[in-house]
Amino acid sequence: MQLNQKINSLGEKLLQLLLLRVGFWADQSYDLSADQGASAPMLKASLGQDKWIQIIGREHYYESVVEYPIGNLRDLKKALKIEPWSFPYEGVRFVQIDRVSTQSHRVTNWVVKRDVLAHQKFRPMIMVPETACLQAPAASGPMAVSRLGKTVLVINTDNGLLSGIEPQTEDDSAVRFWRTRLLSLSGLAQDTNVDSVSEANVGTQLVQGLWHVIKRSPLTFLLPLETSGRGSYPWSKVVKMTLLAAAIYLPFSSLYILMSDAWVDYKLVGARSESMVSLELRKDIKSMQAEVNDVAAIFSRVPPLWVTWDVVMDLLDKEVTISRIDSIDGLVTIMATAPKATDILSYLSNDVRVAAVNYTQPVRQSGQLQSFAIAMRFNWSQTSKDPQVLNDAQEELVGMPNAVPRRESADG
Repeated sequence: MQLNQKINSLGEKLLQLLLLRVGFWADQSYDLSADQGASAPMLKASLGQDKWIQIIGREHYYESVVEYPIGNLRDLKKALKIEPWSFPYEGVRFVQIDRVSTQSHRVTNWVVKRDVLAHQKFRPMIMVPETACLQAPAASGPMAVSRLGKTVLVINTDNGLLSGIEPQTEDDSAVRFWRTRLLSLSGLAQDTNVDSVSEANVGTQLVQGLWHVIKRSPLTFLLPLETSGRGSYPWSKVVKMTLLAAAIYLPFSSLYILMSDAWVDYKLVGARSESMVSLELRKDIKSMQAEVNDVAAIFSRVPPLWVTWDVVMDLLDKEVTISRIDSIDGLVTIMATAPKATDILSYLSNDVRVAAVNYTQPVRQSGQLQSFAIAMRFNWSQTSKDPQVLNDAQEELVGMPNAVPRRESADG
């Protein structure tokens, strides 16, 4: 437990240090930092530290989405290099390419104004447009992000990315008109629900979106070097930062891989032992099932003649004199005398032990007694247990590897 707490504390400190190198630009630089004990980063006025990654506010770049009927990615990149500049102002262009079909691609363009770079005291390595960070969370539905006194509407549909800054006016009807127009342009219904992101949650959304962008395409928003400035570029700082990032990343990734591998081995050992118990129980069940089936097959071919003596004893109590008992193929014939033969036939007909009964000879009167012969077939004296019980137990073991089948006695 203490080791996990130390790792979590170290991870939080490392995240805070990395966030100091991530900034947000909207007319001035802002830090994405979290106070001690805070659960989410917030946008705060910059402390003047150099930024490696700069997120550019929506008001400082142009955004467009164009679909090209070109199926080959290499041909598309060549076409983008030679096409004329068609954007409203000069700036740094970032391009994101997504395949729409086998014969077409969608190109999302972001052109950051040149004056943004001119106001940077330290040239960042990566510049990411704000809506590029928010396009992943906006895929689940339109978002209205409130930050620094402005609201940015971000829509990400199958038709591509569409965004803009809501007009700053007290007229709610103008804002609603602007929203419905943007929703219609994106192909959504005018009454589509728009999720609101408050100022307190903007930092979390930006950091999560930035991480998604870096994982998906780390080179897309890499700031190109200016030809005139390559000689004065701070290569020593870049090398130092790269080595520092590698020194931080490699130990943590190695530790994570080792811990994950140990955890997977532990789970596999536990699963293997449980599966062995389940296999042994299944073998026992199959063996017992075979024994039950063999016993049931043997007894199914044996007539229940042992019931005869129970019935005979009951007949003797009813003043029946038995002179002879025969048995052929499970059919028991009793020759006897009694005061009234019909009473005996009626009694046996209502006996649950008797399956069928009838006279085999005519009833003869001999003084006060009647002589008769009755043939009977008996039921089983005891209902056999259903062999399917073992099969049901085996099926239950599929989801319960540690279960032990309960043996039932003959009387339940």
